[in-house]
Amino acid sequence: MNAMKVATRTFTYTDTDGSRGEVVAGERIVADHALVRDFPAEFRDFGLSDELAVRSARVEELREHAARPAGREPVSRAGRAERDELRFWSQVDQQLHREEYTRAERAEQQIFDDGLRQIERRDEARLAEQTDEYRTLWAGRLPAER
Repeated sequence: MNAMKVATRTFTYTDTDGSRGEVVAGERIVADHALVRDFPAEFRDFGLSDELAVRSARVEELREHAARPAGREPVSRAGRAERDELRFWSQVDQQLHREEYTRAERAEQQIFDDGLRQIERRDEARLAEQTDEYRTLWAGRLPAER
C-alpha cells in the first residue's frame, strides 16, 4: 500500500459535525485518512513517478530563482511589501547593534545638536523680549502686584 493518495477530481463533503469541506483535484492525502476510506473512487495512488514530477518541478523553480539577477525587484505587491519589511528590520538591527559611530557621523550629530541649542536660546530670548514689552505696555494699566 502506498503512503499517499491524490485526488482525481475536486469534490465537496460533509463532515460528521455537519461542516462542509472541499478536496481539490491533485491534492495529496495520507492513504489511511478517513476521506480516502469514505471516497475511495475519488483517489488514486501517488506513486514514484508522481513524486519525481513534483520534485523535478520544484528543482526547476529553484534553478529559475537562482538564475535571476540579484537586484531583480519582486513582482507582486506582497513580495515588495515583504522585501521592504525585511529591509526595515535589517536597518533597525544594524542601528541597535552598532558599537561606535564614525567620526563623520559624530561631527554631523554635533552640528545638529549645536543648531538645536541655538534655536532654543533664540526662542528664550524672544520670549523674554515679548514679556518685557508686555510689562512695559501694561505697566500703568494693571493693578499693582501684591
